[in-house]
Amino acid sequence: MGLARPGFSPQKRVRRTLIAFSFCSLFGAPEGDFVFDSEFNAAVEETSTSDAAFIVTDLSKKLAHASRILMQKAKADADLRVKSATERLSLADKLQWAEAEVLALKDENKQIKAKCSKLEATASDNEKVLESLRKNVERDANEKAAPMGEDYRIGEGSRQSG
Repeated sequence: MGLARPGFSPQKRVRRTLIAFSFCSLFGAPEGDFVFDSEFNAAVEETSTSDAAFIVTDLSKKLAHASRILMQKAKADADLRVKSATERLSLADKLQWAEAEVLALKDENKQIKAKCSKLEATASDNEKVLESLRKNVERDANEKAAPMGEDYRIGEGSRQSG
C-alpha cells in the first residue's frame, strides 16, 4: 500500500491537532525568532513520539519541497534577468550597427549628390556646346548656300522662292 509510520496500526486511532507554523518564523524573518508558544507545547505533549516524528518528517518534506520551489523560482528569475540583459546587449549592438550604417549611407548619399551635381553641370555645359555647334553649322551652311544662289537655307525648314 503506502508508507506506514512506524508503530502505527490502522486500528489505533490517534487524535490529531493542527499545528500552525509561520513561513516567516521558520526563516527568522522580521516577525522575530522562532519561539514555541504554549499551544505548540500542548500539542506536542498530546501526541505520541511516533506521531511527533511523523509530523516532523512531514514538515521536513514540505520545507524541502518549498525550498526546491523557491530555488527554482530564484533560478528562473536569474535566467530571466540574464536573458533580458543579453537581449538588451543584442539590441544595443544592432542599434550601434544601424547607426553606423546610417552614417555610411549619409556619406554615400552626399557623394552621390556631389557627383549628380557635377554631371548636371556637365550636361548643361554639353547642351550649351551642342547649341553653339548647331548654330555654327547652320551659319556655315547658310554662308555656303548664299554664294551658289540657293534660296534654301538650313534651319529655316522650307524652300524660299524669289
